[in-house]
Amino acid sequence: MFSSEFISAASFVMSILYRSFCLLVRRKPIIEFLRRFLCCAAQKSLVCCIATIKENQSQQKEVAMYTDMMKQFNDQAQRMTQPMTRLNELAVESIERLAEFQLATLQSYSEMGVQQLKAATQIQDLEGMQKYAAGQVEAVKTVSKKVADDAKVLAEMGASFKTELEKMAQESQSAVAAAVKPATKKAPSKAA
Repeated sequence: MFSSEFISAASFVMSILYRSFCLLVRRKPIIEFLRRFLCCAAQKSLVCCIATIKENQSQQKEVAMYTDMMKQFNDQAQRMTQPMTRLNELAVESIERLAEFQLATLQSYSEMGVQQLKAATQIQDLEGMQKYAAGQVEAVKTVSKKVADDAKVLAEMGASFKTELEKMAQESQSAVAAAVKPATKKAPSKAA
């Protein structure tokens, strides 16, 4: 709305225009017509200005409403995708640890194999063959122990992933339950 100062200033300007015009033209009917015309034009422009201001305020309210709506939508989308993002991060970490484990295991088994091949190339006679055969029994024990240790490590990695996954699922379930409680309180109850 317009302030009283603005309306006073507009009235003052209109009265100055009217008086100036009266001094220029001394004819009463024309002056009265112009005075009425100017007053009507001023009133219409004030009404137009007021309507424009009200329309602008309405548009600002709509923009604020849509801005709030988009902010709420973005917040909800972020809350909905956050568990999936955490799940993806956990999966990537698990894959990374598994890849590192597999590379280390591959390297150690390759080294064992290369050592056995080197030992086989050193056989020159029957005595060398007997040493090689005795070494093979020891190599099989070493490989068996290494396989068992690697299986334990792999099982621990799987258990760790499962624990983290269950923890995330429980946190997500708690978050959903917390979000649903206020919504159910706000929902109107149906009268029978």
